[in-house]
Amino acid sequence: TYAPVFSGTVVQQNITSNGKTLGSITLNGTNTYQLQDDLSLTTGKSVTLTTGTLDLNGKNSSMGSFISSGSGVRTLLMGAGTVSLIDASAVWNTATVTNFTLTPSTSTIDLTSTSTSARTFTGGSKTYYNLNVGGATGTSATTISGGSTFNTISSTKTVAHTIIPGTTTTVTNWTATGTVGNVLTI
Repeated sequence: TYAPVFSGTVVQQNITSNGKTLGSITLNGTNTYQLQDDLSLTTGKSVTLTTGTLDLNGKNSSMGSFISSGSGVRTLLMGAGTVSLIDASAVWNTATVTNFTLTPSTSTIDLTSTSTSARTFTGGSKTYYNLNVGGATGTSATTISGGSTFNTISSTKTVAHTIIPGTTTTVTNWTATGTVGNVLTI
């Protein structure tokens, strides 16, 4: 599987995957990388933003995990699309917030792994729009750490599961529920 590294100093680099599934992607230039179509990565593969701007451009993305680390200047523009995180364990890691800017727009982050492994969403004290705890068949615990703010936290899981907010997590709309025999534990 192709695992591109994007770097450079031109104003904008367009990323077109043409329906192909990619391996891990690393972005470490000083420019803007803009998706031109939906992005699909294989399980276990991540998008890593170390410097530059990643503009999801309202496109939908499927990836194992998203990582933004280091102290380089970096920005994530999410748009109106859905980012599906298909791995178990550390699916979103923006714990290093130095020089990191996030613009959530009306995006949805959907945790879709069906694994029974615990998942961690480390939000880095940023403001997000919607977070859905999904993956219909896997009973698991999802930890939300980093003191972030969400417009909505929902759940589409149909089995018993746990959501563990760490530190202070602010939520405007809580729509996550369980059912008889499939309890949601907070």
